Amino acid sequence: MNLCIDEGNTALKFALFEQNKILHSGTELGNLDTDEVEQIIISSVLSDSAAIAWCQQKGLSFHLLSSQSKLPFRLNYNTPETLGNDRLAAIAGAMLHFPGQNNLVIVAGSCITYNFIESENVFHGGAISPGIKMRFKALNHFTARLPLISWEGIVPEQIIGSDTNSSMTSGVVYGAISEIEGIIKRYEDRFANLNIILSGGDAPFLVSQLKNNIFARPELLLEGLNHILNHNDN
Repeated sequence: MNLCIDEGNTALKFALFEQNKILHSGTELGNLDTDEVEQIIISSVLSDSAAIAWCQQKGLSFHLLSSQSKLPFRLNYNTPETLGNDRLAAIAGAMLHFPGQNNLVIVAGSCITYNFIESENVFHGGAISPGIKMRFKALNHFTARLPLISWEGIVPEQIIGSDTNSSMTSGVVYGAISEIEGIIKRYEDRFANLNIILSGGDAPFLVSQLKNNIFARPELLLEGLNHILNHNDN
């Protein structure tokens, strides 16, 4: 079995794979039984990684994903050393499901990332913007009087906010939705037969609001990590 660990800014997820099938997944490594695990891959955006510490404590060898890893696609990115591992994993996951196609992979978490790989399996980059919760935090942090709103994944009842809280919620939520729709439109205008794949913590909410034909893959990053791990074993 392969153990794939995705450690993001706010959460950790793992999955045990047999070939390309997830047998078990979770968010707490704890006392996870690793007796049948043959390979481990870690994608972490943290300088102080709990996943790495867990493996080291158990004496487990692991592959730490980076732009120097053997990837199933070619990078056309000017600063590969700054490229987030989550973006690499997302692209690998898209390749697993839609090989040899134009894919725009949108990961909606702490940030919203747009990642484009064209049909010749070349990753060109994309865009990074603040995630929905980050936008709420920025409004509070960079102003004197705007409150910090705890958003629970609910669409505003109407676009016209009738007080400060509903105005902020409308601006952030509808702004993010409109941004994503607009960027998708720009890619569709430029690239034919484009697949749109959406993943990340806010993906379930966004899929319900977006009008485009979108493939929702909640486990895309973990699937991509498993694909990269298998590719490095070849």
